Amino acid sequence: MLATRAISSPHMNDQAISSLLTPGQIGLLETQDFENRPPGPILEDFDVLLEFIGNEGIPVTPTHLLQLNQLDTLNSRLSQPVLLGSKRPLQKSYPAINGLYLVLRSTGLVTIDNHKKPWLRLDPVAMESWRSLSRAERYFELLKAWWGRSSGETIGELTGDGPDRCLSKLMEIFKELRQSQGVLTIAQPYESEMLKFHPGLHNLALLELFGFVRIRLIDPSVSKTWSPSEIRLTDWGDAILGSCVELNYKKPMPGDGLPEEVKDYDLGMILNPLEYFEYWGRLVRPCIRGWQRELEIQRN
Repeated sequence: MLATRAISSPHMNDQAISSLLTPGQIGLLETQDFENRPPGPILEDFDVLLEFIGNEGIPVTPTHLLQLNQLDTLNSRLSQPVLLGSKRPLQKSYPAINGLYLVLRSTGLVTIDNHKKPWLRLDPVAMESWRSLSRAERYFELLKAWWGRSSGETIGELTGDGPDRCLSKLMEIFKELRQSQGVLTIAQPYESEMLKFHPGLHNLALLELFGFVRIRLIDPSVSKTWSPSEIRLTDWGDAILGSCVELNYKKPMPGDGLPEEVKDYDLGMILNPLEYFEYWGRLVRPCIRGWQRELEIQRN
């Protein structure tokens, strides 16, 4: 039987941590209470999605997306339901659903049975491991799935938006937020249109679900769509995203297991997205209360 594996955390390198986070940010990470006060509603809404799928699973489209008649029901159960003016919205019309579905498909918690018609099912063994995790561990498993494994092609984004592209887009919008003192105001229609591609509305919705930003939307009676008018960086987002961006320009550290010949390269140049997340996780994990184990899934 597959079980949840405990991860042995190496002794925290104080110098490495202090180069990524301020003392105040380290304190923020150390005092974050995932059990009672998570940074955002990602865990709550992900549970809604899992419950929606249920033990029997649900049918999906031939391209493995959610069916249109499922979207409104699922949307109504989320922490922040979207009000739309469109008469026939698609999955991408609901950025939170689109983002949650992208993360779900990247976790390894589900399989798709194509025997007669496409059917999305929860993997019972992986779900057993998932249920054994603390809320902090679940939070970072979902973050790893998004940053380290997700591909836009899963949700029909056929623009070459692979995992590396996703992470680089998030780094870019974080830099834009810091340069604008933590607040981006979307004043022009063309700016709103650009968000569909950079970083993608599903990525923006996930940034809010994870508690990295707070988003103010244009009145849906005016826009008819999910359209941000303001994106505001949170302290949690500044710490987590900031440390991830800072690491991008660091050199490998002695004893971290990377080949000697790459010691003069920046980490962002030599690690793929999943390796990058794991490297970052080894540094920040000692600061996070309750983050000890990771999800174990079967690999084909």
